Amino acid sequence: MVTSPHYLDLVRRASQQVPCFYYCSDDYAQYAAWGGDAIVRQEAELVKAVRHSFFVSQALADRAVRDYGVQADRVSLSPNATEERFLTPVTLEQKEALLHEFPQLHGPVVGVVGGINDRLDFELILRCTTLPEVGCVVMVGGVDPACRSEALQILQRNPRCFFVGQRPHAELPVWMQMLDVALIPYRDTPLNRACSPMRFYDHLASGRPIVASSFCGQIADYPDYVSMGADHDAMLDVIVECCKAGIKPDLAAQQKKQAEHHLWSSRAEFILRKMKECL
Repeated sequence: MVTSPHYLDLVRRASQQVPCFYYCSDDYAQYAAWGGDAIVRQEAELVKAVRHSFFVSQALADRAVRDYGVQADRVSLSPNATEERFLTPVTLEQKEALLHEFPQLHGPVVGVVGGINDRLDFELILRCTTLPEVGCVVMVGGVDPACRSEALQILQRNPRCFFVGQRPHAELPVWMQMLDVALIPYRDTPLNRACSPMRFYDHLASGRPIVASSFCGQIADYPDYVSMGADHDAMLDVIVECCKAGIKPDLAAQQKKQAEHHLWSSRAEFILRKMKECL
């Protein structure tokens, strides 16, 4: 199983001896310094050389069939997923420990959890800090040093926005269940349109209100569990509504039940079953 077109030469050699498969986790043509069109050409050859390809989003799978000419029955959709730990309710002691470490946090808390990079709309987050209905905004994750957004620099000095840095993975369920609103503020980019955001499935399992921009096709497939906005004003209106309404137990239960269908264990079972069918 290879995970990027950079392994094309290996597949050329190994496919004569062993069955080969491809797992594509993103739109690699959008990665800086990965080759752009060149990586697309390599991927086109790769999907024809392997027995079967797995793509994390429908947009990527469709491109393989439409643009690369690979047969549809040699392509499968296998989105990202979440873990059981995000479904498990955290304790009051765990929440109090974080509040003791970060006493400046006060609700309603709007949070962005995950990598902090140029995939995010920092202008939107900045406007979120001006909403009187929002207590504070918390940014949980490491900041990409290559990101040169002026809005990000302003946010880092904003007294209503707190950057807590990269946290241990085991601690993320606590952060996610502390939020009053989980915000996924993706910009409208080719990479975001074709992505499969793990943070979405983790938020789904955490049972907190989710507000997201409408640009990611995979998130848009779940309108019953996430509130979306096509522009800043629409998203800010939804954030205000969520802050006022608070946690809705019925919706939270529905979100967690939906997340039970999107566990990594289920994804692994599907991939293994499909691989066996190809042998």
